[in-house]
Amino acid sequence: MTAQHAEITRHAWFRFKSRWHAEPPNDYSAEIRKLLAGAEEEDLGHAAAVRIMTNGFQPARYFRNGDWRFVLSEDLSTILTIERAYFGKWNYQKPKAKNRKQRI
Repeated sequence: MTAQHAEITRHAWFRFKSRWHAEPPNDYSAEIRKLLAGAEEEDLGHAAAVRIMTNGFQPARYFRNGDWRFVLSEDLSTILTIERAYFGKWNYQKPKAKNRKQRI
């Protein structure tokens, strides 16, 4: 089975619709399938393990097209959710504050 033929869950459809910020397409399902067809599998590394634990140990595979991330079941039969994959300012780590009282 290919990812393009995966069942779109109600949750995934509503998440996609709520995160769509342009003029609404005529058919959200067709738009989802079009974006998923052009998506490439993504390895989230350690973040994937954390997400698996958070989601009740349900294994998932991640696909990305631009800033859209599709979370599918491991067997690619179901689209579990659709989210925006933001990078840049969201991954910004503040530098540690220097102790002003510390002497050199």
